Formats: sequence, structure tokens, C-alpha cells
Amino acid sequence: MLVGSFIRHLKQDLAKVNNAFRFIQIESPILLDGGLAWVTGSILRKETAANVFAACNDILSVGAEVRYRLPLVLWEYGKIFEQNPYDRSYRERMTLELHVLYSNTTIVAYMPVVQKTINEMVTSYCGTPFPIVDLQLRTDFPGGNDIQVVIDMNVCVEQHENRKNGKPIPTAAG
Repeated sequence: MLVGSFIRHLKQDLAKVNNAFRFIQIESPILLDGGLAWVTGSILRKETAANVFAACNDILSVGAEVRYRLPLVLWEYGKIFEQNPYDRSYRERMTLELHVLYSNTTIVAYMPVVQKTINEMVTSYCGTPFPIVDLQLRTDFPGGNDIQVVIDMNVCVEQHENRKNGKPIPTAAG
């Protein structure tokens, strides 16, 4: 429900600037090949960006069943795993990761729209966008520009509960 609300709001705000945006939900595997081969032969994913790029290449390719064009928003709600460097244990996190993909030739500034919408949504639910949201313009997307948004849903829900119960909420300064 919360994820759906975030997606709906971003859809509405991007449509005001460019109604050509299409939103596509993807699902990617939790186990990835390589990495800790000496343990299992697979590793637990720590982000979904590589999977988003692979999915994007698939849906933008000429041979795709349904071919899309930029601009697109690819998004995934799922688990990532952070490894503790001291004991090699893993901590499971739920994240909502969005990639706002658009052409290099676009003259519209999408970053302010995405930033404003995400900050308003997260602030209305959690009281603050810090330290919940990581928003950045990535330059490694081969087909254009990529605004990557990662929302830590564990922290978002925790801060919402703290806010409901009158507990202090962290700010950008601390």
C-alpha cells in the first residue's frame, strides 16, 4: 500500500512534466552469480541497480516482445542484504528502488521534480527524508540519464511508528 502510494505520486508528478513516462515494475533474483564463490557460488544482492540495467537493456532492445522507449521508470520493491564486516553476517533490508531513465538529449530537468516528490512523500509519512532516501544522478547508464532513488523502507516504517508514538525523529544533522 505504501509502495503503491509512492509510485502513484511520482507517476502523477512526472506526468505533469512529460506524460510519455512509463512505469515498469521488475523483479530480480536475490542470489547473484559469482562473488563469494568459496562460500556458496552465489552472493546475496546488495543493490538492484545492475538488475535494473539488465532489465532496461532487455525492454529497450529491438528484439524485445514489447519494445519501450525512453523515458521510463523501472522500479523494484524487495530485499537487499548488507554484510557486517566484523562477523560476515547479513542484515536484510527492504528497499524501494526506482530508476528514472531518460534520453541524454532531454532538455527537461527531471531531477527537481523527482527530488521534490520523493522528499514530500517520505516526509509526509515518516516526518523526514533523512536518512531514508538516497537520490543521485547516475552516469553509468549506457542509454541516457538515470536518476536513482533508493528508499529504505525499514527505516521509513520505523520512523513512522516512532512519529506515531511521539518519539524523536532523526534530522539531516544527526
